Amino acid sequence: LNNANGVLITSGSYSIKFALSVSNGILNTNDSLTLLSDSLGTAYISEITGGGFSGDVRIQRYLNESSNAFWYMLGSPVIGSTLADWNGEVFMGGFPGTNSTWGPTVYKYDISAISSGGDYSEGYVAPSHLSNVLNSGDGWIVWVGSSPKIIDVVGTPRIGNVSVSVPYNTNPAISSQRGWAL
Repeated sequence: LNNANGVLITSGSYSIKFALSVSNGILNTNDSLTLLSDSLGTAYISEITGGGFSGDVRIQRYLNESSNAFWYMLGSPVIGSTLADWNGEVFMGGFPGTNSTWGPTVYKYDISAISSGGDYSEGYVAPSHLSNVLNSGDGWIVWVGSSPKIIDVVGTPRIGNVSVSVPYNTNPAISSQRGWAL
C-alpha cells in the first residue's frame, strides 16, 4: 500500500499469499483480510515504513506434521487473540473452557512458578482458561497432533518494537537449569 489516502476494504474477503507492504496510508481491513499459509509458504507483512492498519487481520500458519504427534512452540503476531483462536484447529484439553479432561495440551513457561531449589519443569504452567490472551512475548507450547493443519489468529497486527521481560532464573538447584527464559 502506497496511498496517502489509505485503502478501505468495503466488501468481500481478500487473501494475500506472499508479502503485504505498507509504506504510506492506512489499510482499513474491515476485518476482511487473511494472510495465507500452506505447504508452499506463508504470507507476511513486510517492514512498515509509513502508515499502518485499522481493523483485524486473520493470520494463518501451516504446521507440517507427519505420522508422529508433535508439540509446537507458538506465539501470536496480533493483538487481541486468545487461546480460543486455536481451539478447534488443534486439540485442546485439560484446562477450563475446553471440552476434555485429557491433558493439559497447552502450556506457557512461567519462570516465576519455579520454587526455590525446584526443577525447571515446574515452570510449565497450564492455562487458567481458554480465554487466556496471547500476549506479546508469551511463548505457548501446544500439542498439535500428527497431521498437517493450518492454525490462525485474528486481531490487529503487532507493529514496531515489542518490549518483553526476559528474567534470569536462579532458583533451580541444578546449576545447568539456571538461566534466561522468554
